[in-house]
Amino acid sequence: MGHVFGVYGRGGGKPSPADAQRALGIDWTDDLRELNEAIPPRYTTLLGVHLLAQLGDAALLRSHQPATGPRDGDDNEIVRAD
Repeated sequence: MGHVFGVYGRGGGKPSPADAQRALGIDWTDDLRELNEAIPPRYTTLLGVHLLAQLGDAALLRSHQPATGPRDGDDNEIVRAD
């Protein structure tokens, strides 16, 4: 078994940023404060797979519909074509 790192909070015994990056599978930041708050990509993928399985194929198809663009001149609102 490899090393176990506690990548959270403050205090002694914390890993170096490089060790935290390797443990979490994150390479886009080396700020230990950000790494302490990060959700590992592998965990996010696992949650997404289970969410899609629960929602079913219909929800997946709806989520991939192209957006139609702004509505009523409001540049911030995007409406999905249903």
